[in-house]
Amino acid sequence: MDTLEQNQQKILRTHELLKEVIKNPESFRQNGELKTALVSQGSLAKYINKERGIVACSLNTYKTASESLLPRGFTEINQLRVVAKNTINGTKSKTKTATSKGRIASLEEKVNDLDSKLKSEKKMTVLLTLTNKELLTKLKQLAYSTDSVEARKLTYKDAEQSFEAKSAYLLYGGIS
Repeated sequence: MDTLEQNQQKILRTHELLKEVIKNPESFRQNGELKTALVSQGSLAKYINKERGIVACSLNTYKTASESLLPRGFTEINQLRVVAKNTINGTKSKTKTATSKGRIASLEEKVNDLDSKLKSEKKMTVLLTLTNKELLTKLKQLAYSTDSVEARKLTYKDAEQSFEAKSAYLLYGGIS
């Protein structure tokens, strides 16, 4: 298999892996290598998983290959990476130890919890804003398009799939 094929396989297999992580984070929670790879775009590009046929490549190669293979290009796989990272890290069970701690420790725990929730809400707001801007751009593109009806239908279908993916993430993927 030549390098181009390996890079394309990496994108497709990593895409599948990220979807699996989002659907079933418990089975990946103890995988330190994967958790490290999800921290940044570059780390994910260098991630190797021989069992799944995922090889390392440079971030530039990763971005370029993603653009040609995925409907939303690198944006899609990067969003999946962020969701997978948040899903693995965000669904850890939290035990309440406020009853055994002193009053100050209990209040600090509440502050940290509220801070975490605030960060989550900020992320949600940013994602909703970006999704709305993207949809408005697509609507404007369709409104002023001189393309054929078929081409406009394809543009609409792409926008619809993108919106559905983002909506599914916002509703079910969770943010933490």
